[in-house]
Amino acid sequence: MLGISLVALLSIFLPLIQTSIIRPVCVIAFIFFVPGYSLVAAVLPSRSDLAYAPRVLLAVTLSIIIVPLIGFVLNFTPLAISLVPYLAFQTVLTIVLVVIAVIRSARLPANELPLTELREALATNS
Repeated sequence: MLGISLVALLSIFLPLIQTSIIRPVCVIAFIFFVPGYSLVAAVLPSRSDLAYAPRVLLAVTLSIIIVPLIGFVLNFTPLAISLVPYLAFQTVLTIVLVVIAVIRSARLPANELPLTELREALATNS
């Protein structure tokens, strides 16, 4: 999530990346997936809490809810709704949620982490 956020932020501000295909892909993921998935990972870190498909669907749905809420909160600050404050707010929110998710995931056994089966399958096929 942090990697997608970093690439999205770089693609917005760096002229070299602004013209590449990376920009729309990362920015769409940054808006429609990253905030929701970070929240889902922070609240439901265990694989047994939620399967993969509902986890992704919930992430997209929560992102669609979180993005306007960020704009709503920024509307009542002196910063108003503009690009840089919005990106800063969403990035800080994502970092906080990812840190919470990492702390909660560290307390779980390895077989309870999401994507454990995918990691094992990739390791055996390599």
